[in-house]
Amino acid sequence: MSHSMLDIVNITEKAALASYLHVGTLDKELIDAAATNVMREELNELEHGYRVAIGEGEMDEAPMLYIGEKLGKSSEVEFDLAVDPIDGTTPASKGQDNALSVIAVAEKDGFLHAPDMYMKKSVVASKFRGLFSLNDDFDEILERMIIKKAELNDTSPVTVVIQDRERHQDYIKSVKQKDGRVILFNDGDILNGLKPLIQSDEVDLFFNIGGAPEGVVLASAVKCLDGEMQAQLYPIDESEHRRCGKMGISDIDKIYFADDLVKSDFIFFVGTAVTKTEIIKEIQKVKNQYVTHSIIIDNINKSFRLIENYHNSIPSLT
Repeated sequence: MSHSMLDIVNITEKAALASYLHVGTLDKELIDAAATNVMREELNELEHGYRVAIGEGEMDEAPMLYIGEKLGKSSEVEFDLAVDPIDGTTPASKGQDNALSVIAVAEKDGFLHAPDMYMKKSVVASKFRGLFSLNDDFDEILERMIIKKAELNDTSPVTVVIQDRERHQDYIKSVKQKDGRVILFNDGDILNGLKPLIQSDEVDLFFNIGGAPEGVVLASAVKCLDGEMQAQLYPIDESEHRRCGKMGISDIDKIYFADDLVKSDFIFFVGTAVTKTEIIKEIQKVKNQYVTHSIIIDNINKSFRLIENYHNSIPSLT
């Protein structure tokens, strides 16, 4: 594991710890600000030069880590960052599951600059690669997956992870009509999107309309784990169509694969859980120490590992 990778783990741990103090306060802005401030401070201590390619907003939306912000001690940008100081501020504020501090790192210009709007996205393991297009009818997608599972001698029902939102009701209905299984989640696009790769014996498909920036972060992990991700921008009104045009996106219907969303081959993804997730344990207080649990996914090893760390203190806000 490279030295810089451990540096990034250290930063997501500290950001997660800073927000952990405010879990259950019903103040999601406080949780986000605590994680963001620590993440910015720590990134600025690194020797390399970094630029935020996927952040939480534009420059005037402080205290967010804004798109285009330069960090680190070097004035020359060497790496791009996709950051989400806390993915799941709402559940964290309510003391609920699936809050995570996330950083993905790629070479300069490695990430697609995704506008902050909805994106339709699917993730499957490599055994389902090339089986369908995101433009296909959803019933047809399910039918093809059922046939492929039978060919693989897998008799379990097709299992789809999907966010519990009104906009997904037709998809949920389709899965039920095919005698499939639905795993609904409330928040936390990124970790749930990895389930077909990390829990591939239990989950077949992630299918969702959620945030585009989170989609790019998810793509970095999917690419490292050799899964297939498809994504399509999903503007909901005329102003979002115009924003795509301003960003040079002429083909709204274009289907992006993980390699389009993350062009770099040097990638790693780090996430530290604040509250409990199905994949990573939450922060725990053991005697006078705080125990963090993180996932590291990198493109060199094409694998993921879980790290447990013990901390004597929580970073103080400055």
